[in-house]
Amino acid sequence: MRPLIALAAFVAGAALVLAATQTAFALRIAPDDAASSRPPSSIATYDGRAIDLSVSWEGAVACAITDQGNACFDTSAERDAYMGLAAPGTAASKGDSTTSALEGTIARVGGMVPMVACASSVRLYDGTSFSGTSVAFSSRNTLFNLASYSFAGKTSSFAIGACNAQLYDSASASYPGSTSAGVTAASMASGWNNRVTQVFIF
Repeated sequence: MRPLIALAAFVAGAALVLAATQTAFALRIAPDDAASSRPPSSIATYDGRAIDLSVSWEGAVACAITDQGNACFDTSAERDAYMGLAAPGTAASKGDSTTSALEGTIARVGGMVPMVACASSVRLYDGTSFSGTSVAFSSRNTLFNLASYSFAGKTSSFAIGACNAQLYDSASASYPGSTSAGVTAASMASGWNNRVTQVFIF
């Protein structure tokens, strides 16, 4: 009987050690996993200072939201030059032929910035024909809540970069028009003006 009791005690002890090891391993990897699923911050640089886009753009007109930090500018042209992008609807932007070779890396004014991102961004505009304030996203596999950037319910035109994307409203309904790579829309599909609240890039 005693050998059986000893064996049972050994098995129980081994199970406790295994459970403790698994818990320790889970605790070690948890921060990395949490970081990978955490959306980029709403803090951005603008005019030499930090601003919180969820509160106010403080006069900025166009912002770039990236894994490496966010930056805002006085014009969409400045933001696009910073990100190495052509203006929406131009020949250079169709299919992103000027940037598709840079998948995973974006050439920016100020240096090369490695990113787990699309070669060019999804750009949303609060005016038709790519006018007004604008926000650009390039990070893949992240669901962006536009409220975090004070841009929920403001999109009136958009330009999709080198990767497919999807636009959603507050009820998680998908935008009915095409949002495939390289697509631009100078106005929204019927019923979708100022309705987009979330963006996902594949």
